[in-house]
Amino acid sequence: QLAFADGRVSASAGCNRLSGPYRIEGERLFAGPMMATRMFCAGRMEQEAALAALLEGGARLEATGDRLVLTGPRHRAEAVRLAQGG
Repeated sequence: QLAFADGRVSASAGCNRLSGPYRIEGERLFAGPMMATRMFCAGRMEQEAALAALLEGGARLEATGDRLVLTGPRHRAEAVRLAQGG
């Protein structure tokens, strides 16, 4: 999950929450410093580390329709926009 509001990004790979300021420069997303909750979730820790690396590492942004793709040197994440409300 990714959410952008008021100059901040929040994200989750299913367990912990990441949040911090972000900026977009050209086709790159730069976020951080990121704050994170610190719960242990078996099977999710590597995904969360990869998501944090993408957000903090200047990931390339590609937005097409309702899909957002973040691509870094070692990781890639895709998010689909969900309808607001109900």
